Amino acid sequence: MKSHQMELRMEERFSSGLQEMGYQLRDVEWVKEHQDWYLRFFISSPAGIGIDDCERVSRHIEEILDQEENFPPEGYTLEVSSPGLEAPLKKPSHWEEALDRYITVNLYSKVDGKKQYTGWLRELDDEEIVLETGGDRRTFERKKIAGAHLAVEF
Repeated sequence: MKSHQMELRMEERFSSGLQEMGYQLRDVEWVKEHQDWYLRFFISSPAGIGIDDCERVSRHIEEILDQEENFPPEGYTLEVSSPGLEAPLKKPSHWEEALDRYITVNLYSKVDGKKQYTGWLRELDDEEIVLETGGDRRTFERKKIAGAHLAVEF
């Protein structure tokens, strides 16, 4: 099964159940590293994520997947964790949650000599974002953003 299809299938399968348990399913990855397959679930919660949360979610997912025949036939390692303090902004809901938060944006090509900007996400829509950085407001077209993640301000 292709990675994207597997990730969507897992999100559809587990998102509501994890929400009932008090967690948000932020992302799922189905990746092959060397000879091994990994199924990674990234969860969050308003109270934060600890090792006990990861264990609880892992047991829940494992119990359901173990009941499926040949899931997946290649075998896999299940991992459950928090996306961390610098969680990636991949989905529209991630961007919406990041409004008025400190983020880092990586661009495909340089703007004013830089490919990376860090600042406060002040506005966003389907076409652009507005980042407040160093007292200035900069507008970036979303199609020119290679990636973004939450950032920690020191």
